[in-house]
Amino acid sequence: SQLFAKVTTIAQRDPFSQEKRKSAILADPGTLKPDRAECAFAQTAVLVDLDPADGEAPLAEDVAASRQLARVLATLRAQEVAVLWLSRHTAVRAGAVRRALLRSGLDPSGADELYLVRYEDETKAPRRADAAGDFCIVAILGDQKRDFDSLFGYLKNPDDAFALDQLIGEAWFLGPPPIAAPIGAPITAQTSPSQG
Repeated sequence: SQLFAKVTTIAQRDPFSQEKRKSAILADPGTLKPDRAECAFAQTAVLVDLDPADGEAPLAEDVAASRQLARVLATLRAQEVAVLWLSRHTAVRAGAVRRALLRSGLDPSGADELYLVRYEDETKAPRRADAAGDFCIVAILGDQKRDFDSLFGYLKNPDDAFALDQLIGEAWFLGPPPIAAPIGAPITAQTSPSQG
């Protein structure tokens, strides 16, 4: 996958190389310029948005996930790239999120960092910023552009951000949501709180 190729290249770079690692986070989002923040010496990481466009990731017993993504993430972890998960689920449900990642094979060791909602009405932006403060996020995987930067949710004319399109396939990667409800499952299963 493109994501894998890009991140591997960065992960294998000489740590003392003069070439700075570029974050997948915009240096100044308000300007709509594709300039990316530079990373300090933090661990290289990939941030994966767990949720489908307008909902929360399903946490049912039998969630399904892409085997290819699971393999890519496992190989990245082996190269000391951290995998971070961002979701609208609240911190109270951290255990359920962990179990879903574990069962789906996306985080078989249960060691990845979770960035979940800590207080009412918290958006993803502050948690993305927190993650970027903790790690050098060189790639973000999401299923819509708003997963890369919240400004995409505010643009009256999405074409205004055309300059940012060059980041797609470079630092931002669009793909289906990582976890899906099993085919044929009732839609209501996604919204009802999981037991236990």
